[in-house]
Order: sequence, then structure tokens, then C-alpha cells
Amino acid sequence: MNNEKKTSYYTERYRPQYHFSTPEGNLADPNGLVYYKNHYHLFHQKDGNWAHAVSKDLLHWNHLPIALEHDELGQALSGSIIVDRSDCSGLFNGGEGLLAFYTSTAGGEAQSLAYSTDEGVTWQRYKKNPIIENPGIKDFRDPKVIWHEPTNHWVMVVSTDQTVTFYRSKNFVDWTYTSQFGMKEGLHAAVWECPDLFSLPIDGRQEEQKWVLHVSVGDNDETKGSTAQYFIGEFDGRIFHNHNDSSEVLITDFGQDFYAAQTFSHLSSRTIWLGWMANWRYPYQSPTSPWMGAMSFPRD
Repeated sequence: MNNEKKTSYYTERYRPQYHFSTPEGNLADPNGLVYYKNHYHLFHQKDGNWAHAVSKDLLHWNHLPIALEHDELGQALSGSIIVDRSDCSGLFNGGEGLLAFYTSTAGGEAQSLAYSTDEGVTWQRYKKNPIIENPGIKDFRDPKVIWHEPTNHWVMVVSTDQTVTFYRSKNFVDWTYTSQFGMKEGLHAAVWECPDLFSLPIDGRQEEQKWVLHVSVGDNDETKGSTAQYFIGEFDGRIFHNHNDSSEVLITDFGQDFYAAQTFSHLSSRTIWLGWMANWRYPYQSPTSPWMGAMSFPRD
């Protein structure tokens, strides 16, 4: 909470005390979750923009100005943030900064890039956006970028209708297609959105890891709303291999109010997960004012 001035924020009826909410307006997908310079940065969708807040403990939040607004390429839809520590992108004059990967919308959904030199307070758009053009499909969005240590590459996973597509890069701006996953795998009741990809140790054994690929599934009659599913397997930096039978559906959570979940980037010893605590069947129908929507409690 921003203590610079006294407000009625956190005192309204129904306002969550432990779950993140925005002071006013509509909250949606968490975006660009990153741990940087001893702060957790939480960006989130707000009417096609990226809102921004920071915290030291994931409970008390300082709300900052809107980070990414609409521009000539349209809205700034969901995406992720990476710390470019060694200036691989060439955008920081040999220093370091934050890179935001997001979906722009003008002329069809495509993947675009923005960068910040002041810890995410202000952003500049990359002049040659989009960095990945639309391949000719309606749903092409929500880029999640991770570092894949074994292959020494940056990897991007993007939603492509009811599949996800993988790309790789050395410099954040030139991306090469590697593979697609999801055809005839898992639940196909609606569009797949907001992919996440991370490895976890098996029973705490760091030397033995499995990869988790997570996708949210849009509003549909089969699950009576939107939901989320996950796959467990191997990822070699190019291709994801599902270790379960392709027909097996693994639903992430009980209930349906855990959508568009993302893990925080650049946490060395923990994996912290956060989702939008809502459902596309009733996203903005709760009796709350002046805000609408909240995030799930962070999960370790």
C-alpha cells in the first residue's frame, strides 16, 4: 500500500486484505512477474494496459503508474518480463535493465518488446516491433520468456489457438521457431491462453527435475467456465515431451478462479506462482467498487 497519502483503500467492503487488488478499475491477468533489486514486481492487465505494483513481501504493495499503455500497435496484452543483466539485447548501453514481452494487437496479434532502465517505472517500445509477426492465426498471444541453461538460449512459449509454440533467441529480438505442442494433448474445450514453463525438483532433489507446462483454457461449457491445465514432462530447449498419456487432463486447481497464472522470473531458490482469482464466465460481476477483481494468494 502506498502510504504517501491517507486513503480509504483497503477499507472498502469486500476489499481483500491479503490478496492483491488494484485501487480502482478492472484487474485481469498477472503480467511480467519478476523479482528485481529486492522487490517483487507485479504487472497486470487493466483494460489492455499493463498496471504496475511493487512489494518486498507480497503482502504490502506500492501501486505505480500504468507501465504500458496503448500505442500505434494497439493494446498491450499479457506477457512476461526478463532481466537483461549482460545487455544481450543491446538496448542498455552495456548496462542492465528490464525487458517486457507482450502481445500487440494492431493488424492481428503479434509479439512485441519494451524496455526499462528505471526498474520498470517507465518504458520505451522497441523501434522494430513486433519482434514476432502474426503467423496467420486469430489467437497468437501471451509470450512467456525463460532462460534455458542447458542450451544457452532464451526460450519463448506463446499461445497459438489450442496449442503452444516455442521459439528461441540469443539476443531477445531475433527469434527462431522450434516446435509446437498441444495437438490432441489434454483439454481442448476452448482457446489456450497465458502459457507458463518452469522446472521443479522431484521431492526436493535438485539434481532430478521435471518441467511443467501450464496453460489456461477459456470459457467453455465442458468445465462450465474457464479453467487451467498443466502438463509434466521434459523440455530440451526446443521440444516439450509430455510424460503422461495425451488424453489425460490435469486440472490445476479446485474450482475455477485461478486463471492466467504465472511464476516470478529471477527467483533463484523458489518458484512462486500467482493467478487471476476470477473466471471468464463472470469476470466483472462481483459487487465491489471502485475496484473489480483480485489475484490469488502467492503459492510457493
